[in-house]
Amino acid sequence: MAWQCLADELAARPWLRIWWRDDDAAFIHPLHAVLRLVARHRLEAMLDVLERYRMPTLVAVVPYKFLNGARPLARLLAQRGAPVAVHGLRHRSRLPGGANEFPPGLDDERQCALILQAHRELAMVYGPKALPVFVPPYNTMSPALACLLEAQGLVISARNPDPCAPESNDRHVDYDFVDWRARRLLPHDRILRDLTRLVQSGRRSLGLNGHHKLITRRDRAFFARLFACIDQCRGAQTDLPFPAAPFIAG
Repeated sequence: MAWQCLADELAARPWLRIWWRDDDAAFIHPLHAVLRLVARHRLEAMLDVLERYRMPTLVAVVPYKFLNGARPLARLLAQRGAPVAVHGLRHRSRLPGGANEFPPGLDDERQCALILQAHRELAMVYGPKALPVFVPPYNTMSPALACLLEAQGLVISARNPDPCAPESNDRHVDYDFVDWRARRLLPHDRILRDLTRLVQSGRRSLGLNGHHKLITRRDRAFFARLFACIDQCRGAQTDLPFPAAPFIAG
């Protein structure tokens, strides 16, 4: 019943753009060899599913040591031609007692320069697939730094505070599949109910936030069915809501 309800709502809105942002492609220390292998396998497996069902995808890359220290992941993204974006600098909170890598009070000019440099480095490897997009860790950052980045030509992709508002920002994600207290996906039946409610909200775009490291084989089977349902019901909207540009001069 839940699957049919979602399919009916999607079929009534073929103009709805649904896209996926996969966060946290990152360097993992070589001492954690099993974690490195699992992360690569899960990213590759998710890319297979996303490509099979034409799901527009942006991979958010943590730049710290990524190109040299996470070469299997870096090569995988290059081989698959996946659009990538800068995801913080080291993905470490600098807010005491909170979660924000770029809280107010930092040297925003310095942080802006470092982020632009990280984008340039990705662009040297991925060319036009390195989109002029910045994904702040924890979906939050200093408003002043966001303004500086936007003035340089970067688009901010965070999370809409009210995902059911029909006039939400198309470039933000609307739904995170993860129960972060348990560090696993939410129950699949709840996801179906939540997505049906979001589709019904009247929005033009629906951004889905995935984290490949936490997606198990069982979860991938669920997503394959979900993406097949989306692909069967949608119209021609198979693009990302971001501009394409090969390089940010900064």
